[in-house]
Amino acid sequence: MLIAHFPRSLAGTLAAFLGTTALVFGAAAVTPARADSTVTPSDQKVIVTGAGWGHGKGMSQYGAYGAASKGLSYSQILAFYYPHTTLKGTSNKTMRVWITADKHTKLYVRPDRGLQVYDSAHHKVRLPYSSKYTKWRIARTSKGRTLQYRTRSGKWRTYRSKLNSSRQWWIRNTSTGKVRLAMSGGVTRTYPGRLALNVRSGRNVVVNYVKLETYLRTVVPSEMPSSWGSTSAKGMEALKAQAVAARTFALREKAAKPSGYGYDVCDTSSCQVYKDISYRTSNTDKAISATKGKTVLYSGKPALTQFSSSNGGWSAGYSTYPYLNAKKDPYDGVKRNQTWSKTITGSALQKAYPAIGTFRSIRIVSRTGVGPYDGKGRVTKITVTGSKGSVSVSGSSFKSRFGLKETLFAFSGKQASTSTPAPDAPAVVSTTVDAALSPADGKVIADGSGWGHGHGMSQYGAYGAAKKGLSYSQIIAFYYPGTTLKTTADQTMRVWITGATSSSLYVRPNSGLTVTDSKGGSLTLPRGTDYTKWRISRNTTTGVRTLSYRNAAGSHVAYSTSKLNSKLAWYFGNPSTGVVRLAIGGSTRTYSGLLGLDVRSGKNVTINYVNLETYLRNVIPAEMPASWSSEALKAQAVAARTFALRMKASSKSTYDLCDSSSCQVYKDNSARYSSTDTAIAKTAGKTVYYGSALALTQFSSSNGGWSASSSGYAYLDAHADPYDGVARNQGWTKTITTSAITKAYPAIGTFRSIQITKRTDPGPYNGKGRVSVITIKGSKGSVTVSGSSFKSKFGLKETLFRLKTS
Repeated sequence: MLIAHFPRSLAGTLAAFLGTTALVFGAAAVTPARADSTVTPSDQKVIVTGAGWGHGKGMSQYGAYGAASKGLSYSQILAFYYPHTTLKGTSNKTMRVWITADKHTKLYVRPDRGLQVYDSAHHKVRLPYSSKYTKWRIARTSKGRTLQYRTRSGKWRTYRSKLNSSRQWWIRNTSTGKVRLAMSGGVTRTYPGRLALNVRSGRNVVVNYVKLETYLRTVVPSEMPSSWGSTSAKGMEALKAQAVAARTFALREKAAKPSGYGYDVCDTSSCQVYKDISYRTSNTDKAISATKGKTVLYSGKPALTQFSSSNGGWSAGYSTYPYLNAKKDPYDGVKRNQTWSKTITGSALQKAYPAIGTFRSIRIVSRTGVGPYDGKGRVTKITVTGSKGSVSVSGSSFKSRFGLKETLFAFSGKQASTSTPAPDAPAVVSTTVDAALSPADGKVIADGSGWGHGHGMSQYGAYGAAKKGLSYSQIIAFYYPGTTLKTTADQTMRVWITGATSSSLYVRPNSGLTVTDSKGGSLTLPRGTDYTKWRISRNTTTGVRTLSYRNAAGSHVAYSTSKLNSKLAWYFGNPSTGVVRLAIGGSTRTYSGLLGLDVRSGKNVTINYVNLETYLRNVIPAEMPASWSSEALKAQAVAARTFALRMKASSKSTYDLCDSSSCQVYKDNSARYSSTDTAIAKTAGKTVYYGSALALTQFSSSNGGWSASSSGYAYLDAHADPYDGVARNQGWTKTITTSAITKAYPAIGTFRSIQITKRTDPGPYNGKGRVSVITIKGSKGSVTVSGSSFKSKFGLKETLFRLKTS
């Protein structure tokens, strides 16, 4: 039930990319047929135009945000989306969450002080903590459960205890209340509560036992952007509504599970997305706390509080549940237009339904009966006709087959006839490229392709090239022509952790934790119940550093540092584990290498000192989906490695690069995947050079089929890219009202016309490419703006676009 989050310029946010709309480029007019008439496209291209994202039942998340911006409280939002229900309090029950991402059939955890295993007969065993024990695991067979530990040599040994092997076992941490789960692929995630090994369909699975209110702390920010609560006090009401809906959904799922079932809910969008504690945010924590225990009831039982990203302006009905009724939603489009389109070719239809022969026509033959499209609503049945006959499929099946966002859609195409467009299916008629436009309906349509700056490697292009059989070195050669690959030695990167906004550096205690200074002075820190957090502070005037710890009472106590030079740089490290747990607010992030406190623009900032190849393990899965083909991942590894080294070489600051998309996205160790680790290892040290210098290996999500040039860099030239659209069509549209243009540029007075007056580089528009200058005229005069400025002002994805009217 995950919402489509806001996208950025690079490919790390895959959920956002999967929502990108697609349109066909060209000058031919596209005339929609009358709603539900037969569409027989002369060019074998069927255009699907729709609205919404998800199933449309219950609460629209964008609708909740829109309603909140209109002043509705969370209780009013819930009353609108789940009419005839009531809000009541409930107890904080224990949830059993299946951790689906852990593919192990045994339960593995990282050692920590305070770990305890106990059984359902109340036998307990405290797990020892020393360098002898590098990992713990619980195994389960038909003969019962066993407890084992891994030695420093990597061998597993059975740990003897009084636990009853035929009973249920749990593992918890009586000191911290959190357990570090060692998952498949080398990933470690920290979960609150207890972990156990249960059975699902005859297979052992890992289950997290966690209190409901604690469970919600990572569900709500995973299902709705926490930033919505930062825009205004009103936005918090949407987060509160989400908290109540998620709480109710979880309780209903729990109540529906039969006795003896191994779990209550899973951790994916098949149930509700549940992540580890590093995803918690203060905004969502406040929303959960403000609605503590509040649950939606219908006839005294938890309601089915389904929700989806957007209902497209019309909620979908669910006949079994009177409170899930179909109706118009005035709030869904308040914050963001939810329309989309996608082109499906005749060959794709033939491949999907081979029984039809050669594709001839398509028609929507039935709808739900409530909604847009002449009051008919969502698609329930479609007929596809060809030379050998017809097939009928459901709307939901067609949606899944072609990756549509919703079943709230209509078909159109290039028609030989001159049918009159239906009122719910607006025609999109292209105008002459770069002509001045004066739209009669007050709407200008930006019709473009690509996402990002378009320089260097297209990430979707790399994926497409790999699908066509190109190796990573061939992909690099295509996107950075004239360059060579060389091997560079591993070296230390200084990464600014921008999310650590405190002026001091806080870390969680761990056995083996040390503080060292830049001349080798070292201090091993104690660990015990009286040391709950360590802190390095730095006086911004004198540069003197101090060390303190937070005790069990919550007070900070100075700690002696006679072995360290207080005027030198200090670093937290852990020679035993190689990782340090950074405390950011109430969350914890685990980083490899060292953490230090340095200065940027007069302010103390947190820096992670980490080897380049290790740094890449947290970058690549954040910049490119780990599920993509290995050659694309290798190309990304080489480009990211080169980009980092070039940033380091040019740095004159206390850090080499930041951890956001302004540099390259760098997350903590929980982001790692085995597929991206393999890609990094297979290309270890490989770097792109132009002559004797490191190349500027820029990359973006998609170049729209045409790479952009960058002045001063011969290898960043403008050329057609045949690979960018292989895996996915990158087209998009956005409607901009003339009132929005007037608001953005008030000096023009009343809007009269808009025109693209200059483009740069070769491209798809009569041989011209990206927009560089736009002229807007009004009653008081004209303004000239750059294409990049216009793009930013109206939230466009690229400057590779044309303007047209409807």
